Amino acid sequence: MQPTDLGDRVAAQRELRGASWFSDLAPTLGRDPESGLELEVDVTGWPTRVTRLDAVVDALRDEAGLLRAVRRAVGGAALAHLAAVAHGRGLPPDRVAHGEELVAGRRRLTPPPTYRSPRLAPPRGPVHPRAWRADERWGRTATGRSREGEVVVVLGWVGGLRELHADAGFLRSTSPDLLRYALTEAFTAAQEGPRA
Repeated sequence: MQPTDLGDRVAAQRELRGASWFSDLAPTLGRDPESGLELEVDVTGWPTRVTRLDAVVDALRDEAGLLRAVRRAVGGAALAHLAAVAHGRGLPPDRVAHGEELVAGRRRLTPPPTYRSPRLAPPRGPVHPRAWRADERWGRTATGRSREGEVVVVLGWVGGLRELHADAGFLRSTSPDLLRYALTEAFTAAQEGPRA
């Protein structure tokens, strides 16, 4: 298997997200406010490295908590990327300010009103999937494993982080530095492809 090149992932996602999402290819930082875990995330939603982890709080001591923290950090990076793209698109200042307030947590989203959809009728003839669903790249995943196998991540070409598995004994006894290194090694291994 070959390395999972950023350019290939950008090309695969461009049809879904549109060209404006990729107007800036710089990685973005995202932070989980509960644990303090801070990640660098590329434009396709793949975490690339842990930039900061001061303490291993109780929430990071089990696999489910670590997965939630990584997902929140990746989500924060996506919101920061959206804000950066909005600045570059020349949006009205009030919409940019609204986005910045959302990213900073000073404003909450309110869901739009719902409506009743009309009854669906079953198709009369054969159903063919849309062309974008037939693109095999979108189902691809890459697996990365830390050097000692304590952390394993599965990253999808679309959707970023799909799975995260961590050794329970490692999480119970790890230090911030060791957890930071293990996560970064797993993210890097997923990007580089399997070792020979």
